[in-house]
Amino acid sequence: MENRSKSLPLFLDERLSARFIKWTLLVLAAAGTAGAVLFWMSIPGKALNSYNEAQRLFDTGKYANALYAANEAMRDHALRLKVYRLRADIYRALQQPKEAVADITRVIDLQPGVVANYDFRAKTYLEMEDPADAASDYTRVIELTKSAESYSERARAYMKMKDASKAIADLTQAIALDPCADYYLQRGLARSESGDQQQAISDLNRALELEPTSTTAVYSYRARGVAKQKSGDASGGVADLEKAEQLEATHILGSKPGF
Repeated sequence: MENRSKSLPLFLDERLSARFIKWTLLVLAAAGTAGAVLFWMSIPGKALNSYNEAQRLFDTGKYANALYAANEAMRDHALRLKVYRLRADIYRALQQPKEAVADITRVIDLQPGVVANYDFRAKTYLEMEDPADAASDYTRVIELTKSAESYSERARAYMKMKDASKAIADLTQAIALDPCADYYLQRGLARSESGDQQQAISDLNRALELEPTSTTAVYSYRARGVAKQKSGDASGGVADLEKAEQLEATHILGSKPGF
């Protein structure tokens, strides 16, 4: 017997093919939707949603809620590196530095070559009044980047450790990389702390040459006034302190490099 399909008109073959394609696409779309629903209901799907929610809550300043969502995201092991990093930020925002250090340390163990993680931990150590561990982390940052900022930050840690000579050496490196007013101000403070008032005044003079009217200048005049008084120039010291007060009236002072 002759095959029936061969006897069908051409337009019927085309209609059947179109229907087949249409139904195939509908079945695939339904399967994709079902798969998406199943993924959303699965542990990885729920964890990813919790992570995204934690990030959103953190960005909007709802830190306690963000922490709860981040803990929920921990159910998926594949997300743990990202969750530890986000949770470290959350703990630091909640002023829980020990917990922040614990989480960022886990991140460093899993991802040891990322500068930002060492920098984060070092800053957190400084908040915990642990300058020795902060200096150790900044040493690692310097090994990875050798940036002026990293030398400056390690100098800050050294000054908290009462090691002015190491701080001066680091600030000299920072100035060589970026001779800005802030680093001259910091080195001037460190030199004054070490007892070298003339070199301190020289650095503070340079800071004021570079930025004569900025907020940095307020701190520079103040530091130079103290250095002059320590060196025996009482009138010069008073003049600088008065200049600092006059300049301060035109600026809103925030956190500025210093020790």
